Amino acid sequence: REYQQGLLAERRFLNEQGLSHYRRAVELDPTFAIAWLRLGMLANTQQERLAALQQADLHKAKATDRDRYMIEAMFAVNTVGDFETADSLLVEMIERYPDEKEARYQLGVFYDQTDRDDEARAVIEEAGYGDFFIHRTGHGIGLEVHEHPYMVVGNGLPLENGMAFSVE
Repeated sequence: REYQQGLLAERRFLNEQGLSHYRRAVELDPTFAIAWLRLGMLANTQQERLAALQQADLHKAKATDRDRYMIEAMFAVNTVGDFETADSLLVEMIERYPDEKEARYQLGVFYDQTDRDDEARAVIEEAGYGDFFIHRTGHGIGLEVHEHPYMVVGNGLPLENGMAFSVE
């Protein structure tokens, strides 16, 4: 129940409420791997994120196959920056579970972060959202909502720590 409440809060962009529910879920069942993953993905600090992802990885044997893919992908990219492993796991997950929307979203985010705009766009097209994707992958957010850097083909500006941007 706490996990489901966390998902509902997260979908409404109520991340603090989501965190609270996920924390209660893992208090009730410390081996609840997917709740640890969600907690890690919403964590406010890098320390909390890594601790939660380590717990998710530790208990992934109790998770479903589908959840294990996501746990392993998120663990790879968030602990050691291994985008290649995360990429191959998410692609395999999508092949095995064609209706998997979150894996497609994460794959698009990874491609955008690794300057692979064409591949990010392909993932969006495959998910059935291509007709709604009419301009760029994303843009910077600062004092204004739309700022540089723009995530578009041909923009070679490297992303740096501390930059904030949207993924459209």
